[in-house]
Amino acid sequence: MSTSVWQALHAETREWAVRANEEWIADLSPDGRALPQRSPETMVVLFGPTQVGKTTLLLTLLGIAEGAAFDAVQHVLRGGRRQGQSSTATPMRYARSVDDRWRMHRADAPGLTAEQMAEELAIIREQVENGSWQATDPVSLYIPACHFADSDPPVRVAILDLPGIAAANEAERALVTRIAQRHVPAASLILLIGAGSHLGVFEPEKLGQELEELRGWIRSPIRYRLVVTYACSQDSVRRWRDKEASAGRPCDLAALQGLFAQEFARFEMTMPADLPGRIYPLELGNSWAGMAQADDDHYRWAVQVQAAARQSLTDDIRRSCGGERRLRISQEVREQAYWRRDDLWRQWRGTRAAFRTSAQDRAAAIAKAQADSARWQRRFERYDARLRRLDGVEALIAGTVRRFVRDASVAAQSVSPAAGQSQQQLLKGRKPVPATVSALQEWLADDQARLTAACDRITEWFTGETGVTITPVELPACAQVRQVRTLLKDYGMDAYWTWVTSQFEADSNALAHAADAQRKLLMEQVPGFLLAQLQAGRQLPQARRRIARQQRDLSEARIEQQEAALAALRKERRAAWELHGSRLKPIRQDLARVARFEAHMSHALAGEARRVAALVDAAVCDKQPAMALARLCQLRLSRTIHQTYCTGTA
Repeated sequence: MSTSVWQALHAETREWAVRANEEWIADLSPDGRALPQRSPETMVVLFGPTQVGKTTLLLTLLGIAEGAAFDAVQHVLRGGRRQGQSSTATPMRYARSVDDRWRMHRADAPGLTAEQMAEELAIIREQVENGSWQATDPVSLYIPACHFADSDPPVRVAILDLPGIAAANEAERALVTRIAQRHVPAASLILLIGAGSHLGVFEPEKLGQELEELRGWIRSPIRYRLVVTYACSQDSVRRWRDKEASAGRPCDLAALQGLFAQEFARFEMTMPADLPGRIYPLELGNSWAGMAQADDDHYRWAVQVQAAARQSLTDDIRRSCGGERRLRISQEVREQAYWRRDDLWRQWRGTRAAFRTSAQDRAAAIAKAQADSARWQRRFERYDARLRRLDGVEALIAGTVRRFVRDASVAAQSVSPAAGQSQQQLLKGRKPVPATVSALQEWLADDQARLTAACDRITEWFTGETGVTITPVELPACAQVRQVRTLLKDYGMDAYWTWVTSQFEADSNALAHAADAQRKLLMEQVPGFLLAQLQAGRQLPQARRRIARQQRDLSEARIEQQEAALAALRKERRAAWELHGSRLKPIRQDLARVARFEAHMSHALAGEARRVAALVDAAVCDKQPAMALARLCQLRLSRTIHQTYCTGTA
């Protein structure tokens, strides 16, 4: 076999895949089933915030002629809104009309004048802003062919223009999200647009928060491009150009792309090596007009860079409609869908682990607070029981003092006023006291000792009952006892002359009265002393009980706080799971589309296998073993292509 035959057979190995992919794309295109096209069409999506020159860019990409035609189309698209306001009310799909009439929704719809189209667009904006517009498809707008610079361009461009990511109207944001989730995965080329002074809009995480499909733009070198508007008018670009020119380095388009690539590297992510080639720095609208009026050296440099950037972008758009390029786009869309699913689940696992750790920390804090609360409650109960015991002791003090005083009997001997007479006893049943001064002194000393012992027993009882250490209870000083003691001490002789005088009886009575007064004084003063000691003893347990109560209440408050935080955490976790589900829903839709694509390509492979098998049989019948072998190799390559583009297992 000749080399040309092998080359022809090798070229055929991709034709079936390209053809099947084109059939798949045509089935998805709204115009692919409506009107025949004389030239291929590519779908380009514009995505970015408001007021970055998207309208100007899309008209340029569509091929609208500059001058009056450009201004006329721009006036209609604004739908009655003045310059400086967002002109796009809802996702719009722009394409070329079959004639010189405006059309909406379908390529074969009745034609409209410019005024009628402007009124229709104004009505749509009003419905979007009041929430009554709930369409899930973009509004298809067909621009009159007379406004295009090329009557029959080699590539027809259809542009899906999405409103600003940060649109002020909530209904508009919801509509953009629904439509973007449906149509962005099917786009051939996606232009992310942002001003040169606000490159943060291109940060993948921020884009992903607005629209999940955009999170992986760095991983999609075939479809995603970055359009930096107002790029040449930036002061930083002027300074960079002056510096590069003074150093003798080139300041062409590639150098400017490298400058912005360095800015994107600040996202703290690994940027691909081909990123500079995916950046298109453009100058649009009034900013470009202002530079033209200046007509300085910087403007003349910008003219060259702009021409190169626009030509490069136009070539990129034209390449996007190539059969093999579109097949690679389908492969990339498939890989992105699986990557987004895996990345979303990876994020959820991280989020779930963080929630689990936080919940465990909250539960541990609750357990600790509960243990602290129980410990302080036990202390509170202990000190409260002690105070209740002290309260009980307080009620017993007076009676207990009386009992101990009553038990402290007077001296064992009683006083006898005179021998042979009836005895005068201080207490009945006691031995008579001899009629001597020393006997009365002994009796007084014995009585005082008994009362002192009673005081000691009172001290012991109080300390044992209350646990409060106090100064020992002392026998209170009694004036009558002191007088009797002094009286007895002053006698010069010991014996009483009971047969002459009644002094012994008088002293005995005085001694008895003094002993009684001593007891009364003891029962009056000691309870007050003990109550004062009891009150002092209450201070420490009261303070500790108060501290225990405060700490217990603080622990209870911490428990409530942590339980509320745990409940909020669980609610937040449910919300995160719901958000995960809402983000997963469009990915599942994309995966369902991918599954249909894989089934479509598998069906096409089966048809190709049958065709090649028939050719193998024919070659065998014609006794052409080399051709049969070549066809078998072709079949093997076809299966490899299917695995590469449709299953990712090659």
